[in-house]
Amino acid sequence: MRNMGILQSTTMVWRQGMDEWKTLYQVEELSELAHSVFGQWHYSTGKVRLGPVSFQKIGELLKNGTVTSATLVWCPHVTKGGWRAVAEVESLQSFLEDVAASNMQELLPGDADAEVGAAKPVSNVEEKARNLRPNFLLEP
Repeated sequence: MRNMGILQSTTMVWRQGMDEWKTLYQVEELSELAHSVFGQWHYSTGKVRLGPVSFQKIGELLKNGTVTSATLVWCPHVTKGGWRAVAEVESLQSFLEDVAASNMQELLPGDADAEVGAAKPVSNVEEKARNLRPNFLLEP
């Protein structure tokens, strides 16, 4: 949703039962979404800690193999308790699934590629963002 320009770090949302418009960060069930998508991510390769990089860049690094499911990452407000393996971070799971699907495509012959590579959200965070529309009004 960020890539499509729909969500920004300043996006205000409202739904029935809320007294006023709030930023994504101020709504409990959207806070992790906002921190994941707009946060500054850091990753560790051996003893070297790198970053900050964007959420999208972490996805790119996973796809090109620089970062793996075992790589330690940290993003304030997302990786509670400090550095976590990518495989333990919910907001990065779809990136891992995309990498697995891509690897599977290389092993499958012919038209099987099309089914395995079916279009899906960039990440489960973006999938959650798409589900905002029925539940929240987004400030125009």
